[in-house]
Amino acid sequence: NGLGGGREYFDYEIISPTGESDKAAIEFSVAKVIQGNEFNNLVESSASNDIYTLSSGSDTVIFDVLDLSHNNGGNGIDTWTDFHLTTSLTDENADKIDVSSLLVGYEQGDDLKEFVSIGKTADGKAIVQIDRDGKADEFQKTDLLVLENQTVDTQQAQLDLLNQLIANQQLIG
Repeated sequence: NGLGGGREYFDYEIISPTGESDKAAIEFSVAKVIQGNEFNNLVESSASNDIYTLSSGSDTVIFDVLDLSHNNGGNGIDTWTDFHLTTSLTDENADKIDVSSLLVGYEQGDDLKEFVSIGKTADGKAIVQIDRDGKADEFQKTDLLVLENQTVDTQQAQLDLLNQLIANQQLIG
C-alpha cells in the first residue's frame, strides 16, 4: 500500500558446475511514508529514507540508535515535508526533532551545536546533520533529516535556523 516500510535480507550462494562457489547478500530497504493528523504525533525513524507529513499538532520525530557503528545511528536520511518552525516557546503546534538517543557524551548543558548542525541540499532545503560524538573522532558529521519546507541559502541562514531550533526547544538533545 506504500505506507509501510521495512528491511529484508537475503543471503545466497551460487555454485558453478565445476564446484566453485561465491556467497553474497542482498538488502532491500523500503521507506515509510507517514501521514499524521491534527494530534501530537510521535514517530520513530527507521533505517530507510522515511518521509513524514505530520499535519498540525506538536509532532516529534525520534531518532534512535539502530546500528551502533553508523555515523547516523543506522537511520536513513529522512524528509519532513511540513515541519512547523516556531518563533515562540508557547506555540502549541511546534514540531520537534529528538536526537537525544544518538548523542555520545552529550550531557544537558553542553553545547548542542558541537553535535548538530544545519546544512543544505542542492536545492537549498535545510538538512539536519549530526556528529554523534561532537568533537571526538569516532563518528563523522552526516546528514539525518531534510526539512523540505525550510530554505537556507547561506551559511548564516543555516546557523540562524540551528539557533532558532535550539532556542525554541525544537531540537532535543
